[in-house]
Amino acid sequence: MRATYDDATIRVYQAYSDSIADGALSAGTFVSPLAHEIHALVQAGQVDDARARLPVERVVRRALGSASARNQT
Repeated sequence: MRATYDDATIRVYQAYSDSIADGALSAGTFVSPLAHEIHALVQAGQVDDARARLPVERVVRRALGSASARNQT
C-alpha cells in the first residue's frame, strides 16, 4: 500500500492479486457478482435470502509505523 497527499487530496494505492485485478478490469468495477446478486434479492423484497448470502466479514488491523513514516510517499 502506498499513499500520497496534498492540502486537498489523499490518494491511497493498494496492490491486488491478479485474480482480483483481472476481474475488476474486465467487469469495470470492484463490485462482485455476489454483491449484484444480494442487491437484486433485496430489491425483490427477499431480505432474509439476501442476508443468508452475505459473507462473513474479517477485520485485519496492521500498524502503519511511526507518524513520520505515515507521511512518506
